[in-house]
Amino acid sequence: MRKLLFLIPLAISLAMAPSIVTGCKHTPTQQKVAVNTLLSLHLTVDAALDGYLDLVRNGTLATNAVPKVLASYTQFQIAFNSAVLLVASNTNSAAPPNVGEAATSFLTAITSAKKGGL
Repeated sequence: MRKLLFLIPLAISLAMAPSIVTGCKHTPTQQKVAVNTLLSLHLTVDAALDGYLDLVRNGTLATNAVPKVLASYTQFQIAFNSAVLLVASNTNSAAPPNVGEAATSFLTAITSAKKGGL
């Protein structure tokens, strides 16, 4: 009986060995790629906003541009939320380009605000 209990984990590990050694060769779906893209955009935009607001709170940057930066962030959120709904409802959907454009517009607004351009 002890020998059998020892052989069960050994058999399982040997059965899994080819996938462990060669790695799983799994092609992500279009939906997974779109979700990863949206996640990356959201994390980038949120980090930029957090950094900008920290500089404003510390007094490093003036508060003059905050309303324009937040308006740009709101536009990104609108585009992002509609993209999430699209990707969630259609497994073959790619992330719409307007989300990337909204993120770029937001990041440009932050860069302009840091330079005093807004």
